[in-house]
Amino acid sequence: MTMWKGALILHQTTGAIRRLTVCSMPVELPPPPPRTSLSSLTTSPSRAESSSVHTMSALAAILLDPVAYRVGMVPIEADLREVIQDCCNRFGILLVVDEVVSYRVGFRGAHDIFGFEPDLVALGKMIGGGLPVGAVAGPASYMAVFDHTRGKPAVSHGGTFSANPLSMTAGLAALQSYTKDAVARLNQMGETLRSEIIEQLRRRELPAQVTGASSLFRLHLKTEVIRNYRTSFPSALQKAALAKVHLAISNELLWRALDSDERDRCPRSSRSAGGCRS
Repeated sequence: MTMWKGALILHQTTGAIRRLTVCSMPVELPPPPPRTSLSSLTTSPSRAESSSVHTMSALAAILLDPVAYRVGMVPIEADLREVIQDCCNRFGILLVVDEVVSYRVGFRGAHDIFGFEPDLVALGKMIGGGLPVGAVAGPASYMAVFDHTRGKPAVSHGGTFSANPLSMTAGLAALQSYTKDAVARLNQMGETLRSEIIEQLRRRELPAQVTGASSLFRLHLKTEVIRNYRTSFPSALQKAALAKVHLAISNELLWRALDSDERDRCPRSSRSAGGCRS
């Protein structure tokens, strides 16, 4: 199996290797599955293609996120997508697309937008309508390993929160509202937001950039091109600056949420100095 370093929304086993927050994870991570090979593929099409000659034919699966959240919300390049899909088709490699975050970029998901033909898709976040949820989608021939209706399944996939009724109800409502028009509206809002932020950064000549796609975006306080999780990782000063940006945005949103009486008790000039009057 191969994966993009730091590019998956995973918290255990091999998916946890080289995550941005790996230093904060417990050392008691479960051991990786046997006979697993992790390759250091990058966002460079030429390097990915050259590595395929040596490693691709031995792979069982490739895992990737089309809009890599852990790599700074960077959409995959068209040339790289073609290399990956071609290698999967040529060598019979299972293509697993992580759309836990990026599913919402298109009505049929990120893989449809970027032209992938995945064998399995991991889903979460918005399909739960704001509640914790996770799902795996794929053809019946692959999903049969989870089927418990024909006896003991090859892969056990049960748990306390599996098919949680509350999450399923909220998720159903969210997906029923997830129409093509709704997706188009979300994506237009995301495009407008990114454009406005970029314009404000340009006017103020700030060393920053915005990455993302459709309704997804991320602010980076650096001008270096973001290509992998190493180049997306902020320095200590950049982290501190991002924290200030987040605090400023939170304060502004809180101010706008107050009614007129609450605003009278909480002058804008005093928000950062001592809060509202009782």
